[in-house]
Amino acid sequence: MKKRKIGRLLFWLLLLVVVISATGVTVAMNLAEEKIDMQQKTESETEKTSKTEQVNYEVPKPDVSEQLLTVNDYSRPGEKTDRIKYIVIHYLGNPKTTAQENHDYFESLKDLQNCYMSANYVVGLEGEIIQCVPDGEVAYASNQENHESISIENCHMDTTGEFLKDTYISLVKLTAYLTETYNLGREQIIRHHDVTGKDCPIYYTEHEDYWEDFRDDVMTYRELCKKQVVTDEELETILKGLAHTYKDKSEAREVEETESEESENRNGKDEYYEKDFVSELPDSSYTPDTSYTPDTSYTPDTSYTPDTSYTPDTSTPDTSYTPDTSYTPDTSTPDTSSTPDTSSTPDTSSTPDTSTPDTSGDSSGDGGTTVTPDPSGAASGGEAGAGDGSMEAVEEL
Repeated sequence: MKKRKIGRLLFWLLLLVVVISATGVTVAMNLAEEKIDMQQKTESETEKTSKTEQVNYEVPKPDVSEQLLTVNDYSRPGEKTDRIKYIVIHYLGNPKTTAQENHDYFESLKDLQNCYMSANYVVGLEGEIIQCVPDGEVAYASNQENHESISIENCHMDTTGEFLKDTYISLVKLTAYLTETYNLGREQIIRHHDVTGKDCPIYYTEHEDYWEDFRDDVMTYRELCKKQVVTDEELETILKGLAHTYKDKSEAREVEETESEESENRNGKDEYYEKDFVSELPDSSYTPDTSYTPDTSYTPDTSYTPDTSYTPDTSTPDTSYTPDTSYTPDTSTPDTSSTPDTSSTPDTSSTPDTSTPDTSGDSSGDGGTTVTPDPSGAASGGEAGAGDGSMEAVEEL
């Protein structure tokens, strides 16, 4: 009895150990699964955050009105550029003109045909940006660098070439975006002056330190955009170059009124800068026609199947015909036995007339000679130009 009770007790103890062990394993597995789930969730959230940062924290493209010029020989030749190496900054030599007016002038060159000129972008007085030529196409702006650069023209209010605040901010944004897009550095932001020596943009050729401030502002804005989203208000607090700009149009007009006329006589301007082109524009209310939609409904007819049922005649030609070769030409010896009749003797019984010929005639004939009678009946002397007497002798013969 005692042994039986001990056996039962051991059985229940063993069963209890098994149950506890199984419960522990289950709990451990659940905890492990929860830990894995937490790790996966954390990694997923980290990945999402990383993606969000990658999308948001980059140099944004500024607002650009795409009004591409018509392809023509004078402002948009349609030639592809090489690899982009430079962003070239220009200024427009016609004070107070707008981005739209300059765009329309570039467009009108296809009809005026009096010069070659354009730009990839034009930045206006209100900070508006118009794209005239695609980045990957040549614009007639930077001379020998046209095939490896993107050009930006800028509007201004007076002959100093100083930009308005809104123009400057848009120029910084656009230049930062383009240098980031084409992986260009600070030294690859250049002036038209650096290509040809011309005073363009004149404000930055006369103020080298202001030009360096502009390039610093571009790189500062570009680096800051990689860390956070930059608002216009924040941008105005970090741009050093804003100290060198007009705050608004009225300020620019006041300065313009105090300038002397001599300030307009500046060196190094393009021919384009020496003329007022706005009056030549056909219409400044240009709106590109976007209504055209190409017809893509056409489907070529592929139902035609050529007739391949014809089989050329490959039978063997009839060679059974044999030409008749039985004819033998006549090779017999011709008959030469006949002898011509030589028995006849000419009549020599007649006696020639020996009377003296009549020489009373015209002696101026063609070499006539006197005929001497020949007993044999033959007349001597030349035949050519014979007189009448010799002719009578011949007749008598």
